[in-house]
Amino acid sequence: MSKIDFIGRSKIWLVISIVVFAFVTTTLIVRHTTNGFPVERSIEFTGGSLVTVKTGEAVKAGDVRKLLKPLKLSKSIIQPVGNDSV
Repeated sequence: MSKIDFIGRSKIWLVISIVVFAFVTTTLIVRHTTNGFPVERSIEFTGGSLVTVKTGEAVKAGDVRKLLKPLKLSKSIIQPVGNDSV
């Protein structure tokens, strides 16, 4: 069984921790200045519902949006998923 001297190398671990912290902080700041928010917000953070509809054939997002307009859902984000789902 080998023994690793973690305490004796504490300065190395401190430097590694500072470098990782600086990298993460810099990344978050850069993303915040370019995207307006440092972390991508997905459905879990923005709220709402995610619905996938299998259509059997390719459908344009504009056609789906027209169908949703009477339901006051025309501002929904509509994205194609694969070849036959939206």
